Amino acid sequence: MAYTMTDKQFSSGNFYEVLGVDPNASQNEIKRMYQVLVLKYHPDKYDAESMTCTSDEAKDYFYLIDKAWKTLSDSKTRIEYDAMLREQQLDQDWPVDAEVKLSEMEFDEAYKYYTWPCRCSGSYEITNENLSNGENIICCTTCSLTIRVRTS
Repeated sequence: MAYTMTDKQFSSGNFYEVLGVDPNASQNEIKRMYQVLVLKYHPDKYDAESMTCTSDEAKDYFYLIDKAWKTLSDSKTRIEYDAMLREQQLDQDWPVDAEVKLSEMEFDEAYKYYTWPCRCSGSYEITNENLSNGENIICCTTCSLTIRVRTS
């Protein structure tokens, strides 16, 4: 499995994104990704020829990966962490109903935007220009529900 940590994952601080797993991932899935990442970014395993980051960046990644694992591998700290994430989501200007990966959205060639169906029968619409301007939370065209579009 070729997995490379992106700058977004590293800077996000979200341990699920750091490990590249879904928040609903099982302990086995989390452990498997942790093992893959530790082998890749461990300071003793650093290989300058095959890495896209410096030795210092790999070390920083390794410590973040380890911190994510220590938090998510223990059921008590994972529950506390999930509660903290949920609190952050609710503390936004408006609540986000769901997160959708851009790759799951349908691209409308005629209008040049991505669409996603809303449960009210309306739709969510976002353009590449919106995304490049950092806009990733969009409202339904019919109701007041919103989604966050994930590009990674």
